[in-house]
Amino acid sequence: MAQNNNKNRLDLKNIDKEIKRLTKEMKAYAADLEFEKAMHCRDEIKRLETTKLTIA
Repeated sequence: MAQNNNKNRLDLKNIDKEIKRLTKEMKAYAADLEFEKAMHCRDEIKRLETTKLTIA
């Protein structure tokens, strides 16, 4: 059971890193007026946040 909790913490940490990366990428795309690419980043962020809630 403790091993599973450690795995979840690692997963949450990786998810948080990916959300931060995607957020930066999304803002850069929006600044370059590449709204479709920014939208894909936003959708992936939402998916990861949902995944994060189910793990926690």
